[in-house]
Amino acid sequence: MNWNPLLLQSLYASIEAGDIDYELFKQCLPDLANLNLKDSFPKNHQSRTSLEKGTLEINGTTYKLNKEFIFAAIKISDDLNLDELAITKLLINSQNDPQKSNNTNDSISLINLGKVQYYLSRQYILQIVNYIVNCSTPGDKLWDGLLSTKSNNQNSIATNILLAFDNIHKELREIKESIDKAMLLDITNTIVFKKDIKFRRDFLLKEYDILSTTMFGLVNHGTLLNKQFVIDIINNVSKLDANDYFIVYHIPSIIQAFVILDEMNDQDVLALHSKFIQDLTSDGEIYTKPIKVTIIFLFLCYFIGWCKKKPDSRAVNIDFKTQIDEPMMKAVSLGALEQLLILTADTSETLKTGLSNIYYDMRALLERHIPRLVPVQLYETSNGLQQKHMLNALSSTGSSLDITSTGSPVISLSEQSESIFLTTLNNAIQTIISNGAFLLTKIKDEEEDSLLSGEDLNLDDISVKADLERFFLATYYFFFNRPSLSKEFWSDNESDAYGFIEWASKCTDSLMRSCFYIMISGLSHNEENSLNIYHFFNNGNTVSWAIISQCISDYIIKINNLTQVISLRQQQNETEDVDQTTIALEEGLNEETIIFLSSLLSLIGSVAKDINYEFKEKISEIFIDILFEFVKVETPLVGAIFKTISHLVHRDETKRIKIWRSLDTLIFSNTFTLPSSDSYKTSFSSLLGSYSEIMGFLNLFHSLTENESLASDNNFLTFGKLTFPERLGQGYRKVGVWPYYEYILNELFVNSFKMRDYQKKEQLQLTILNIITNGLSSFDYSVILNSNIANVDLNKLVSTTNFFSYVHESAAVVLFNYIFTEKIFTGIYKLMSIGVDNLRIDIDGGHEQKMLIQSSLQIVKMIFKYQDTYLEELCPIIVKQRIDNYFVPRRFGSHGLKSFFDTVVFNLSAIAHLGLYIGSDDNKLASESLQILQIISLRYNNDNFGSNIILTTFDSVDESARIKESFIFRIDRPIETLSDLSVKLGILDYIADNLTFNDLQPTVSHLLLGFQVTNIISMGPDLNTFISSGTSLLQSLINLLISALNALSPNNVNYAPMRLASQSIGILMKLCRNPLTANLTLDYLAEQELFSTLLSIGPQVSKYTQWNGRMYDNNSAEDCKIFIETESIGALLSFLSFRGCLLQYLSLSIHRLSFHGTPSQTKLLIEELTSNAMYSAGIFSFLDSSNLGNFHKEHDLRQNLNHFKFLPISLENIQLTNYLEGNIYDFTNLNSLLNLYTRSKLSTSLNSTNPELEKEIKSEYSRVKQFATNNISHSRVLELLLLNVHTWVQLVQIVVTDGGMETLTRSNFILQVFSTVVPKINDYVEYDIAFSEELVSLCVFLFDIYHKDCQGIGAQNKFDVRLYELFKACIHGINSSVTSPSLRSDFYVLANNYLTDILKDEYMVKNILHDLQMNSSRLIDIICSDAVSGEGTNRITSILLLDSLFQLGTHNKDNFILESLASGTHLLLLILSIKNIDSHFKISLDNVTLSSFLYELTVLKTTVNMLTRIAQYKGGAQLLIRNKLFSSIEECDYLSLDPDVGLNLLLENINGNKINTLSFNVTRENMLQAHEDPNNISLLELYIPIFQLLSAVVIVMGSSNKSTLQSVRGLLNKHNKLCSSILKKSTLIHSSVDKDDQNPSKENLKILTRLIVILCSLTSYQTDNMSNMFVEIK
Repeated sequence: MNWNPLLLQSLYASIEAGDIDYELFKQCLPDLANLNLKDSFPKNHQSRTSLEKGTLEINGTTYKLNKEFIFAAIKISDDLNLDELAITKLLINSQNDPQKSNNTNDSISLINLGKVQYYLSRQYILQIVNYIVNCSTPGDKLWDGLLSTKSNNQNSIATNILLAFDNIHKELREIKESIDKAMLLDITNTIVFKKDIKFRRDFLLKEYDILSTTMFGLVNHGTLLNKQFVIDIINNVSKLDANDYFIVYHIPSIIQAFVILDEMNDQDVLALHSKFIQDLTSDGEIYTKPIKVTIIFLFLCYFIGWCKKKPDSRAVNIDFKTQIDEPMMKAVSLGALEQLLILTADTSETLKTGLSNIYYDMRALLERHIPRLVPVQLYETSNGLQQKHMLNALSSTGSSLDITSTGSPVISLSEQSESIFLTTLNNAIQTIISNGAFLLTKIKDEEEDSLLSGEDLNLDDISVKADLERFFLATYYFFFNRPSLSKEFWSDNESDAYGFIEWASKCTDSLMRSCFYIMISGLSHNEENSLNIYHFFNNGNTVSWAIISQCISDYIIKINNLTQVISLRQQQNETEDVDQTTIALEEGLNEETIIFLSSLLSLIGSVAKDINYEFKEKISEIFIDILFEFVKVETPLVGAIFKTISHLVHRDETKRIKIWRSLDTLIFSNTFTLPSSDSYKTSFSSLLGSYSEIMGFLNLFHSLTENESLASDNNFLTFGKLTFPERLGQGYRKVGVWPYYEYILNELFVNSFKMRDYQKKEQLQLTILNIITNGLSSFDYSVILNSNIANVDLNKLVSTTNFFSYVHESAAVVLFNYIFTEKIFTGIYKLMSIGVDNLRIDIDGGHEQKMLIQSSLQIVKMIFKYQDTYLEELCPIIVKQRIDNYFVPRRFGSHGLKSFFDTVVFNLSAIAHLGLYIGSDDNKLASESLQILQIISLRYNNDNFGSNIILTTFDSVDESARIKESFIFRIDRPIETLSDLSVKLGILDYIADNLTFNDLQPTVSHLLLGFQVTNIISMGPDLNTFISSGTSLLQSLINLLISALNALSPNNVNYAPMRLASQSIGILMKLCRNPLTANLTLDYLAEQELFSTLLSIGPQVSKYTQWNGRMYDNNSAEDCKIFIETESIGALLSFLSFRGCLLQYLSLSIHRLSFHGTPSQTKLLIEELTSNAMYSAGIFSFLDSSNLGNFHKEHDLRQNLNHFKFLPISLENIQLTNYLEGNIYDFTNLNSLLNLYTRSKLSTSLNSTNPELEKEIKSEYSRVKQFATNNISHSRVLELLLLNVHTWVQLVQIVVTDGGMETLTRSNFILQVFSTVVPKINDYVEYDIAFSEELVSLCVFLFDIYHKDCQGIGAQNKFDVRLYELFKACIHGINSSVTSPSLRSDFYVLANNYLTDILKDEYMVKNILHDLQMNSSRLIDIICSDAVSGEGTNRITSILLLDSLFQLGTHNKDNFILESLASGTHLLLLILSIKNIDSHFKISLDNVTLSSFLYELTVLKTTVNMLTRIAQYKGGAQLLIRNKLFSSIEECDYLSLDPDVGLNLLLENINGNKINTLSFNVTRENMLQAHEDPNNISLLELYIPIFQLLSAVVIVMGSSNKSTLQSVRGLLNKHNKLCSSILKKSTLIHSSVDKDDQNPSKENLKILTRLIVILCSLTSYQTDNMSNMFVEIK
């Protein structure tokens, strides 16, 4: 054994991918040819001795083995009876890191690993061989390679195939021996032992199944088609016990050999014929091998056809009578047809229906000699101990065995095995019909002759010889619920199959006719076949539906008359008792009567079940009344009658009234009942006693309550309808259906758990759960809330008197009430907790258990989802608006529960099972479990109850690791169907929903992802499912992300992989941004090199990219409509979401690495983003999505609507659906609202309609959904595009600040960014300023850094043309009519910074002047408007830019900026604005804030400084004077403040940003010393700019300008007090001992003093008290 599990797995994967690695195939060829044989590697003492030495050399590598490893290898060797060194090699070869498995200290894990790898390797081998044998043909490379392998000069596969079966038999015997030992040691009930037995048996069963299909392929291709192999395989099968189910696996190969007899040598066929004839006649023990007898019988049937093909050469020496006819009759007499019956019955679909428990069990009657097939090798113990003991031990925990009523485990064939079994056995049955017609006729004649002769008088005697009936029944069992096969009987009226039906219909014997009807019932099971059968009995045959109806009526009369006849006979024979049985026989009533009537019921039911409703009504009209009469007769067929009636129930709820009333009358009218639960219970129990009667009733009730009239787009019954008649039971009991549900739940469901028959119990419980599901779905819970939104009167939409009576009638209310009781919800939780171990088997009988779990999960989910409607709306209606004549139980309501979530606390084990069900192969089971977990998690989101209870349960149970493995399995599982994808997306949603960006408490998502959540959160130990081990859900998410991205094609972004990638990286981002997990996750992702991987494989898009097969064309409204209503918009949204998360991850990674990594590591990441080699796929390519533009948005929906115009519709909470087909949005809630509103508009009653109105409303309905799709898509695309730009801006900022770039490199990078974003700024500023705001704010940030870098490296890049393009973009943005004040402010900053830098460069100045002069008027208008009336920074930055523009204009002969200012009122308004700060000294302090005061001060200083600059030029000074400069200054109240009070304003008691007190600092000791308090403001900051402005004007205008001097003198005179006070303070300071020149206030005082002196000097202004101060100052 040279097995290398990793090599075998790789080969299997290459085959699965369709790219077979032939070199790897040749390397594995010896193991493949050996199949699963292990006899060459038995336990070996020498190997054990070598192993115990602790060192071992494998493939040239020496390994040192620790004690745990050695112990594990020896344990596996003992358990599997394998060579110790072979096991050691297997363990080492099974790991990518062999040393890791050797270093582990967990021997149990190693043992489990070894066994798993051993059986997985065997299965890989058999699967690969099976693929080659069945999917390739002789001549193919793989076929020839495999089949050319020789062993003892014979083909290895051919030699080993039967030995491989024997090997499994041997291993199963070894398992039995281990069970014997365990029973002696009393350890059979230990979990470890049970799981080990289950594990090995499951794998062996799968191997047996695969081997059977492999053998079939070898026979089919002729490799094993020879006389010797046919004899060998028949002998092998004959060695098995007569009741061994494994016989079934060999039948297809044997039959296929007979099917292709033509390909065998004629002499070999004749030799086989001779041998079989001899065996039949000479082997005295052949009767003990019924399967061999049946095989010989089938051979003879095929032999007839073989002879017919070449009669001249093949049949010339064959005596038909002695060599065919008599041997076949001999085989029949030895049980050939009875064995055929058993083969078909034990592989029949009827095993899943339990029909034999309702209708008469004909099989039990006709099986007289041969045992049924059971997998005896799975449960018999080798020493003959009681089977029951082992069964109980295994069934107590969920094994691979589905225990049936007989205590036998059931095996289900795999899909491939079942396919070839059905194909071959169908061929065999058709061959019997075609080639054995003479034999069937002969059997029929002999049976009829026997009856006529009087030999067989009782049923037992008749059944012994009833071989034709056995064939009829075998046909029934085989074709039951296999309509594609049974179609062959009806497809051609000239065929042998149809001729057989016609021939069989002429049988006159009662038992034959009964079996014929049963056979026909098995040939229906779809509409076409059922219709053919219906017409068959209506086309002049010996039997018709009318005759069947009359026949049943006659028997009803006979049975009813029987009592009278018995009474009359008793009167005639007064002296002795009469024999009632004899009388019944004389009246034609016996067991055959029951059989016959049961067969008729079976026929009626099977045909009615699937036939279309037109013909179902016809059948119903014929039989309904008769059947309800029949059920009143005392027979054992009550259950069968109810079952038959259930198939006659019409789809339309309104047409069920007759059956409902007949049933209700049957149960209640003949029994005196009081309005109490006990009396109603008696009514049911008096009619329903046996299991068959109860099951028949439940089937009928289920059909009657089935919801067929479903509302659009949901699974609820159309609101207002009932599945039963209104006021059912009126006149003879309390009305309503409550008694039915009370009986079904409180009596049947509760007591069903006491049943010992597993099969019957499961069938009964499953039917009840389906009834509950139907009932809960019969009320649309969204209607009440939607009726308030839509203003709909619910009374007009119900079929009852009013809405309150509708609630009283509703089955949903009944069910909620009873499910809230402990005994009911406990039972549901018990079924919900059957356990995953009953499902995780490849070949099992767990279908019913799976359905029970699914149904119970669905019920619990519905209760969780809709309980609020019950508790808050429906329950109060029943309590407060109770209607007297309706039945309501004494205890009604929530039964002490606040909500149904309280029940979770008492059933915590169910939560663990939900986690395990996620790993089930069944998508529905996994999906339902996931939804319940989601509901529980989100229910108490505010107090974290739901999340914590799941976290605590998952973390504390023994199966914690298995739960995490279930999630890992689902994420790792390949996607084959949309359902697979939906579950995977659901898991991603669940993980994401239980993660936040800020919450520092661990959640269930952290646990599932692989974090250790106890104490401090960490990566956990090096154990499976923890992150540290490398096998965790987090690692699976990373793998999923990478594989999803790899699945994208360069030119087409498909929705499914993009959605997976988007949701995966979204989860990673939540981990990376949350402080609890950020560092751990970022470091782990760095180890995975995810940064580089995502950069290399991330999708790159352009305007030519296809989105799920469609291009994004925003020029066509129609194309946009198609785009957003299909998966294409989903692909786009997912991509944008992914891109946003990717950019955030890149930013976080660089930021993290800059602080905790090395400079070289950071540099490497930065180079990947910014290097020229990566330009197309680097940081600049991440803006490619911004090129997509926008698509058409509908704005005028309401204007185009008539009926829905005023319906309030909210689109905020609409989410994406996880079913990725068609429209991507989940419109469930919207549809419910629209449907209700549509109903209210269309009709005031339930059934009246207006076709024209309906057409018009449906058209509007469609338009509303189109509008919703369009607007949601539009807003989400814009939102995500903006997020992309925002995160890209963040990334650039991180690169620049944390990237560790050299100064020159960084400045060049910044210029590259400018050149990239400037065109986009120019585009965005025209239609969506939000995008521009992001990019412009980035430019502001970068420009400052660039400016500093230039100062450090010189000015060579300062005047780069890319900066000029940025400046032009700023001017363009300022001129745009749609820019916001904040955006213009950024433009102002950038433009001002640029102008400040280039003012000294004459060449650049001239170019800019030339460009600006082209459009200066509008530009100055906008800037001046902001400078005067702008808010926030916009006002200040506009003034600064205006100042720079003025400076720019001075380089030109004519300052066009000044001209623009002078051309309008701009300059005047600017001058007037210097008075604005006065308001802060006048208004109430309630309206004054610190920020506003400081803001106005800054604006004042900025404005005055700019005016001062203008005043430095004569033309400017003249304009200032002309525009009321002096009068404006004169009116400034702040110049009139008394400086003697103080020169500092102290803003006290600031509450938040509001000033409560404004006062002056009056500390005379240090009145100029500013307080350390930042709220202290010097008034000198207001005065100095004003006096500087005045000085500039006076100086520029010169002493000759008398008017100017006079105006300034007047100003000085008005503010004489201010000037005198300032001069006085200056004089005091000048004479002071303390001359601290560094004091800013003193320096400002000096400046202001000088300005006053200058003005006074220039204007010759002087007062008496000022002259002395001038002298002192000088």
